Amino acid sequence: MGKSLVKGCVLGGIILFVWGFFSWVVLPWHNMTFNTFKDPVEVGKVIAKNAMEDGVYIMPCDHCNKEDRPLSASEKESVHKGPFVFATVRLSGISSPHMVKEIVRSLFIQALAALFATWILVHTKGLKYWKKVRLVAVLGLFAGILAYLPMWNWMAASSGYTVVGIADYLVGWFFAGLAIAKVA
Repeated sequence: MGKSLVKGCVLGGIILFVWGFFSWVVLPWHNMTFNTFKDPVEVGKVIAKNAMEDGVYIMPCDHCNKEDRPLSASEKESVHKGPFVFATVRLSGISSPHMVKEIVRSLFIQALAALFATWILVHTKGLKYWKKVRLVAVLGLFAGILAYLPMWNWMAASSGYTVVGIADYLVGWFFAGLAIAKVA
């Protein structure tokens, strides 16, 4: 069982990582789902001036107040009128040294997820190869639904972004399933 877990973790992690690169860098489908601001430089200046640290920001939010101060009348009004923004902010931007750290971390995350998928298959008795592959693909679909549908429902992610994200998980996990099912 231990060798199967290690092989599934490594092979699945590498396949998911390579698929992720292909999906995000080579295929146009993710980029086609993003919107851009009319003046991104100006928006960047406003964010840099108003964001206190890296992290997740939501605006407006009548119950998301770290300073524990009462909301002004205009802040309360903007909750219902909009615009609504849910964003992650990295004030330092992304540079080559940072990308190396994110790439290594991404590979580790993919391998960790592949380890769990392998563990599930190792504990599933009597399944033939293609049923194992299908099970891993369904795990990817499950993960995609959990990752993307709440963002669509609560944070105004577009339907295109949501569908592409879920499809990305499904395809990646199908490919990973081809290898994981062999070793599990």
